[in-house]
Formats: sequence, C-alpha cells, structure tokens
Amino acid sequence: MFLKDHEYNYLKECKKGVYDSDPMVAEFRAFFISEFGVHLYGYICDKTEGSSGLNRLRYFVDADSRNVFIDTVEGYGNRDRVKEKRIKAKFSELCAKYGLNDAFLEPDNYFAIHDEFESEMKQEIMNACSEDIRKYLETVGEIKLVDIAFNSVFIFFECDEHVALYEASGLSKEISEHVYSLIKEKDYLDIFKNPQVVFDSVQTLNDKFEGNLINYHR
Repeated sequence: MFLKDHEYNYLKECKKGVYDSDPMVAEFRAFFISEFGVHLYGYICDKTEGSSGLNRLRYFVDADSRNVFIDTVEGYGNRDRVKEKRIKAKFSELCAKYGLNDAFLEPDNYFAIHDEFESEMKQEIMNACSEDIRKYLETVGEIKLVDIAFNSVFIFFECDEHVALYEASGLSKEISEHVYSLIKEKDYLDIFKNPQVVFDSVQTLNDKFEGNLINYHR
C-alpha cells in the first residue's frame, strides 16, 4: 500500500526504535508476539477514502509475516476475521487504557488490516545506491545487460551456458557479494537481509520474452 510521507517517516522512526518506550506500543507489540509470534513495528489509525470512509486500523509487520493474517480457508477478502477480532479487541482495550484514539474504543466501529513498509524502504535504499551498482557492473565484461527493478538487481549474461559457467567459477557469487556490499553501505535502516541479485541470460530474455524486460518481470 502506498504510504504518505508522514506515514513513511513514522514507520522509519518505528524501525529505528523511536517508539520502543511508548507503553501502548510496547503492550500492543507484546500482544502480537504472544498471540501470533510476529513482531509489530507500529500502527496507523485512519479512514478509508471517500465520503463514507470507514475507520481503519493498519498494523505493520514484516512482509514475510503477512500470511499469518490471511485466511487461507474461508477467504474473507484475504483477512483472517478471527484474528482481526482478537486484534481489535486488544487495540480497543489499550485505547481505553491510555485514553487514545476515541473513534477506536469500540471494536465494532472499525476494521483492522495488516500492512507492510519494507517495499518502500527498500526502494529508497535502492534508489540511493543504483548508480554505484551500475558503475561497478559496467566493469564486469561478462555482463551484457543490467536491470534494477522491484528492489532487485537483474544481471544478464550472454547465454544460458554462461549462467551455469559463472556460477561454477564463483564469478556470480563475487558479483552478488559486491552488489550487496554497495547496498548495505546505504542501508541505514538495515532493511536488506540478503543479496537482491538475480542471474539470467540474454538468450532466455530473447527466446522466452521477446527481448522485453516488461514481459520478463510479469
């Protein structure tokens, strides 16, 4: 979900630990750990867009943890309504305890949905280091094409045979580690946990995707 500037800045502060001492945040996080085994970064109370906007609680977790809150059996719009009910009950209890968010004192007055922030934070970091990555990759003669998209670096060798060859020789590992080091130099949020590098060939791009990177990424 696209974040507004003030929401994004708030979540960066959550990531940096600015709200770790906030008692309501601490209690809500403890609830998420005990109930779901998931770390909660923060939450935002707002309304959906439109004249008949609904009160909404957005709670932010790691991208990999979002499946915990998806109903894979009944399907209910991808929201696990049982867990949503438990989350709303706890959140309303905490709002009453700390005298916050009057519109959210009654669980029936709003809905709650999980959200993530990593994609936008990763995009910020990738934007900051993409030029350095491209300059480095230009020095590697075996590389024929580079595309930085979806917070990853796609590297194309000439043909499929070269993909296997350079993996075996260790060149791909060397490239991947160097790219990752360039990313981590800019990663003040410590958001990237592994190399975001994909190796493929121009041969595959041409044969299977008509040489079109848009088709390749679909």
